[in-house]
Amino acid sequence: MRMIVALSVVLSALLPAQPPALPSPSPTTNPGTRKARPDLFESGVAAMVNRGVITVADVREEIRVRIVGLPPAEREREYEGTLLRMILEKVMDQGTQRLQLILNDQQVTSHIENLKVLHGGEEGFREHLSRIGRTYEEFTAELKQEWARDLLVSAYAGERRIGDRLRPEHSIKPTAREIREYYERHMEDEFSNVAAAEIWAMTISLASVKPRTGRGTMEMALAKAKLIVEDLRTGADFAILAKRYDRISDEKKGYEGWREEDAPMNPKILMYAFSDVEIGEVSDPIPFGRGYFIVKVTGRKTARTTPFSEAQSDIRNKLRRSRLVRTTAQVRERLVRNAYIWPAVYKARLIGGLRADQRAP
Repeated sequence: MRMIVALSVVLSALLPAQPPALPSPSPTTNPGTRKARPDLFESGVAAMVNRGVITVADVREEIRVRIVGLPPAEREREYEGTLLRMILEKVMDQGTQRLQLILNDQQVTSHIENLKVLHGGEEGFREHLSRIGRTYEEFTAELKQEWARDLLVSAYAGERRIGDRLRPEHSIKPTAREIREYYERHMEDEFSNVAAAEIWAMTISLASVKPRTGRGTMEMALAKAKLIVEDLRTGADFAILAKRYDRISDEKKGYEGWREEDAPMNPKILMYAFSDVEIGEVSDPIPFGRGYFIVKVTGRKTARTTPFSEAQSDIRNKLRRSRLVRTTAQVRERLVRNAYIWPAVYKARLIGGLRADQRAP
């Protein structure tokens, strides 16, 4: 009987009824001695996930750098948010262990070799690890852990089957019928392209050639426009000259973007843009009521309907991506719901957040 009472006292000390508040660091003892005995907050249990334990010291180590200088309320939020993430990760890791998901070491090694190339070789990759505060072994272990979690989601989402122990519940693979229906539903807005041209246009108006006394004339505007056209044809930057001389659209620096034939802009500009002029050619000055246009076309698209044979791969990937976040949340919710998590309030908060992710568009 005495043993049971003693065991109850020990458990009640380790498992407080409420999550502890984030205190200031523990004081040290006399100078020259080792660090003082950790206080209850540092040595206590922050959460239990099935048979796994997350200590408060684990959480403190995660947030140690991020909470420097933060007020107490923000430190509390950082602590709780980090703890929730750690609980979810532990649930996922326990799931990968339970299903004995084994990663292909060759794929991991190949991925790391590609990262080395991106960072300029072995030395550049080591510098990258130093900047993020990871050793090579820590980075590899974290990479394997993340991939294992992704594999767990993929298994439940119908992408893989692990023997006969797992049945897909939330497939993210669109069917052939769904892909075809998407194509037909979005034929007009996504897969039918009208003719369009990428247009640069500059306006040399009478106001832009106005002398100090008197008014600007069409002859003065034409002379200025011809000089600008000559500069453009010998390599001058359209955006720079448009900003300097165009009093109407200098904020856009002459760039009108991709425009269709019925776009709401001056028809003389559109007429030139959709004529047989070569891409990159600068127009002669085009007269209008109070000045001249200078136009340059840097791209052109012909009217075309993308056939289903070309579109279906992109549609499949788009549907899969749109379902991935929702499906991942569904799988994670199932795992959290079936797990034992203490304190129970964290389990409820995780489920609430994951259900919100499932409702996201």
